Amino acid sequence: MRPVVLVSGLSSALGAAALLLLACNHGASGEAADSGTNGDEAPDEASGGDDATASIVTIESPADSAPPGDGAALPPACAEYDAGAPAYASPAGGTVVGTGVSATVCAATAVDVSAYLSPANRLLLRIDGAVFTTFEAPANATQGTLALMISVGTDTPAVYTSAEPQSCGFAAFTYELPVAPGEVTYLASATSDCVDPTVVSGSWAVTLTSVTPYEGTAGPGKYYVAHGMLAATLPQSNGGPGTVTVALAF
Repeated sequence: MRPVVLVSGLSSALGAAALLLLACNHGASGEAADSGTNGDEAPDEASGGDDATASIVTIESPADSAPPGDGAALPPACAEYDAGAPAYASPAGGTVVGTGVSATVCAATAVDVSAYLSPANRLLLRIDGAVFTTFEAPANATQGTLALMISVGTDTPAVYTSAEPQSCGFAAFTYELPVAPGEVTYLASATSDCVDPTVVSGSWAVTLTSVTPYEGTAGPGKYYVAHGMLAATLPQSNGGPGTVTVALAF
């Protein structure tokens, strides 16, 4: 799996070990993730061939796009998006809204256990696969990317927040402008990125409505099929004012 969700603006704000972990994907994702787009191109059509469809999560129509239990449907723009994620990942979509910012994000989320974090064997919610972003504002924004790695505690449906003592991780939204400041980054972080200490910024709440162990083959580790919602507030981290609110269903 190539590190398709990393953006250069995060490296100064987060520990390198957490960024490397996010790119490693913990398992055997397909190379199809490299076909993702960055906001200035249309998403590929959902794959209908026989070469990789067994390991790709796709949504057939907006009517089928509501995760079970929470009633929150994905945006119509995400209905046919193929993130190139492994079979245990859940299609995800939502909005990023703030002063002068309005975007729709399509991706896939995964929940798995990592033995590489501190303390070991944390359960993580993360973006898995390529991210597709469309902007209403700024109109000249491109390469929108949502990066996510959040500890969710246990494999039990519940609400997990960044304010909890054992919480760790980050959520970041980044895009490019053709004029100064160039790259714009919004970042929420807990007291650590699950490897190194970080400065607390913003907040999040993850609501898991269902968590089911994945029974298929996915490489080393323990994987889950999880559905729910993320609500996060991300302050701008590269010197500018303002915040954005992320609302993501998966």
